[in-house]
Amino acid sequence: EENTKIQHETLTERAGKGNAIAQYIVGYNYKYGLGTPKDADKSFELLSKSAAQGYSEGQASLANSYREGVGVKVDLKKSFEWFSKSAAQGSHFGRRGLGWAYFHGLGVRMDKKKSFDLWLKGAEGGDSQCQQYLAGSYYKGEGVEKNLVEAAIWNSTAMMGFLSEGQQGAARKRGVEISDLLAENQMNLVKARVQDIKVTKKEKVIGTYQFTNIDGRFQYRFLKNGAIMRFYE
Repeated sequence: EENTKIQHETLTERAGKGNAIAQYIVGYNYKYGLGTPKDADKSFELLSKSAAQGYSEGQASLANSYREGVGVKVDLKKSFEWFSKSAAQGSHFGRRGLGWAYFHGLGVRMDKKKSFDLWLKGAEGGDSQCQQYLAGSYYKGEGVEKNLVEAAIWNSTAMMGFLSEGQQGAARKRGVEISDLLAENQMNLVKARVQDIKVTKKEKVIGTYQFTNIDGRFQYRFLKNGAIMRFYE
């Protein structure tokens, strides 16, 4: 905690000298109370300065403030404009937020195809949250043709990204296999189709996908009746 406070003070000095990255970080800290008490007004002021200098993460964070009404009155159109500027620079944060705006029609006409395209770019760039949003789009067939195979793949990829090394280590100390830790999240998208379905030799497998995580190699089997089951090698 003391180190976080010292870091905040150092960055505050840099922010005062006009460093856009420092302005973004300090603004973020004020927003969430990291190393300093929360201060919505200071957060908005610093994020505005960072965004005005063209820093993409500052732009996305400012857009988020406009959407949530942190230090400023809610303004979905301005939120959309700043997310657009951030996404145009390739920010995954910006793409994620802009996709969310298109998906829910926040400050712009709803367009789930555009939200899918934005999340796909972020997902392919390694953003775990975009990967999870993409999985949901594939599962529900929103903005793209429904595809349970892609839904399962992207959801698994996202879950691996969400689990930090520290979380994985803590799980092992409790005797929990990482595969089990992931299993609930992986199945959230498809559990309704898996419940009360008994896998028999007569059920036709219409597709498979091999996936390797840190605990070993397993296989998704996509059955004709709509179920998705996992089998370890």
